[in-house]
Amino acid sequence: MIRQEKHYLFFDEIQNVNEFELVVNSFRATHDVSIFITGSNSRLLSGELATHLSGRTVSFRILPFNFKEFCQFHGERIMTSSWRST
Repeated sequence: MIRQEKHYLFFDEIQNVNEFELVVNSFRATHDVSIFITGSNSRLLSGELATHLSGRTVSFRILPFNFKEFCQFHGERIMTSSWRST
């Protein structure tokens, strides 16, 4: 890495790597980086991770679209007159 430039690091499902927090912290401590960590494990959602990373953390929980949202996103109309509401 070139120290004078900002770098962006993206890690997906990194929680499967033992002690990944140490590696992520070393990048943060020695380089000008923004780090993005994504994954589906509940460990990433815990406050414990923020403690291990010892920096500013922002968490976003993103849920998948339901069928109606999926159709709206793709500009599709769904006919609800034949559907039953429950």
